[in-house]
Amino acid sequence: MKKHNNIILIVIAVVFTVVFLPTLISWASSKYKFEKNSSYFTRGNIQQITISRDFRDPPILIITDQASCKTFYDAASKQESYLPNHPQYELQLSVVITLKSGDPVQIIISTIKDQNYAYCQYVSSTGAATHYFGTFKSQDLYNWLIGRNLTAPDSSPKH
Repeated sequence: MKKHNNIILIVIAVVFTVVFLPTLISWASSKYKFEKNSSYFTRGNIQQITISRDFRDPPILIITDQASCKTFYDAASKQESYLPNHPQYELQLSVVITLKSGDPVQIIISTIKDQNYAYCQYVSSTGAATHYFGTFKSQDLYNWLIGRNLTAPDSSPKH
């Protein structure tokens, strides 16, 4: 019976090593890069904001105007905590914030019907993998989205 238990443990170890360990290493690496890069996400360091329905979709809005970039940063900086993964998300937007120095910051912004908040998750999305790092909600960011006509699922953005 001991030999059978040892074989089971070896199989579990091999499965963990082959399946879970690479994912864990990838997440830890992305988390480290995200935390290291977060110090570059400042009001004056935003070069461009690209908004799409999904990170792999074409942009629906590209903002390069520095005043709009600064108001985005101001709105995104006014954060309240929340727990993610609400099943009632009405709209989901993928936002890539290109910095003048540092790697881009990626945020998934979602809305819920009859709620005046933007529900946000800091992510790292590369190819098919998306790693989630932190969440917040913001009324000011929701209002920023309204000002650009981005809160309705079938809306056309304003620049």
